[in-house]
Amino acid sequence: MEQKHIVLAGAGMMGASLSQVYAQAGYQVSLWNGSESGLERAKNLIALNQETLRKEGMVTAEQSEELQKRITYTTSKVCMEDCDLMVEAIIENMDAKHKFWEDASRSGGCPAGHQYQWTANPRSSQVGLPSRAVHGPALAESPPSAAPV
Repeated sequence: MEQKHIVLAGAGMMGASLSQVYAQAGYQVSLWNGSESGLERAKNLIALNQETLRKEGMVTAEQSEELQKRITYTTSKVCMEDCDLMVEAIIENMDAKHKFWEDASRSGGCPAGHQYQWTANPRSSQVGLPSRAVHGPALAESPPSAAPV
């Protein structure tokens, strides 16, 4: 499989979970967050999820280790310069979302042009966020293999 680089912006429950799903599908993932403490929580959550999957016999130790190697944790927006897909899953705060997309655009954000907003609030896309906004249920119903990368 050709490696694709996916940036998940926001290391909360959703960002961490989506990072794990994309890494499981074989993609290289950069999990970006505004704080190191958020990244540490995400890393611990992913490790806990992987431990549970190993104990249940759903993945081998080797598969889990490979998955975790495909996820890079960062507070630097440099990761956004060469991504094939960027999924925004930051806090549900419109000012924060606007600032994130402004900063991401300035850093060259996702040259492949695939930028998506993850949100539980469908109104978010109606106030100037990316035109390709995908709201929670739509993205959740699409397996990573169906993502436009």
